[in-house]
Amino acid sequence: MALRDELKDLDVLQRLGMAYGDTMSARALFSRLYERIESALEICGYGDGVARSREWSICGGENVNARYAKGRAAGLGFLDAPFGH
Repeated sequence: MALRDELKDLDVLQRLGMAYGDTMSARALFSRLYERIESALEICGYGDGVARSREWSICGGENVNARYAKGRAAGLGFLDAPFGH
């Protein structure tokens, strides 16, 4: 699954305007992540949530987007301003 996971990593890095080796504080990283990626399905579900094969299934299972939305709304418990509702 290394290729699948690397593609998802690259998708996230691209959306964040980052490259392998870039560094920033966790607070800045999560803030940027929640600003630029509103739904886990944007990365894990290829934008439409359809699992096209077992090997490329949606990461985190069926409830991945609900869990992401909950963390995003709470600012993961440490960000000053929550994102979304």
